[in-house]
Amino acid sequence: MVQIADKDGAKKLIAGYKEHQDKWAESLKEEQETAEGLEAKVEHAEARANRFDLAEALLEIALVISSVTLLTRARIYWYAGLVFALGGIVSAATVFLLK
Repeated sequence: MVQIADKDGAKKLIAGYKEHQDKWAESLKEEQETAEGLEAKVEHAEARANRFDLAEALLEIALVISSVTLLTRARIYWYAGLVFALGGIVSAATVFLLK
């Protein structure tokens, strides 16, 4: 009789573990889908950040090159600064085209 009770208890315990395992497997699938969605958002945010970083760098270069114009009075630096500034503006504007 004692063995039968132990077997029944073991079967109940195994059934309980199986139920928890199924529940956790289902929960894992949901969490994995959520994580994959968040990974896509992170990749998009990183792409935007890279474009903004490039735009910032180009605008800073434009500022420095344009400042050289004040020291040298050579227009070539002014035009080069305008080109870098335009590149920075275009780079910042392309952020809004990312999907």
